[in-house]
Amino acid sequence: MITFAQAFTAFFAALVATKSYADLKRGRENIVMFLFWVSTWIIIVFIAFYPNIVDLFFAKISGRTGNSIATALAMGLTFVFFIIYRLYIKADRVEKTLHRLISELAIRNHKQ
Repeated sequence: MITFAQAFTAFFAALVATKSYADLKRGRENIVMFLFWVSTWIIIVFIAFYPNIVDLFFAKISGRTGNSIATALAMGLTFVFFIIYRLYIKADRVEKTLHRLISELAIRNHKQ
């Protein structure tokens, strides 16, 4: 049975993957960044759908059992990485716009 956290994570993973793929096709993103974001979201979805593995890992570290923090971890990772992805996209657009503007100004000043 799929929980809200799993559906939430899968939705944002699909959203980011399709957005990243569209940016790759438009030439706004390179293949390395596309693969990075897709693999990151695959890991996050894996954590959301198999929380017992994460719980076992933290149980070994802390010495306790039944922590059940994997759901909170998956939700937190989903939110944080979605925000990081959006900031990356915005910063990349600003960088490209700034580069284009500087190039145009340099060409204009060179002609004068």
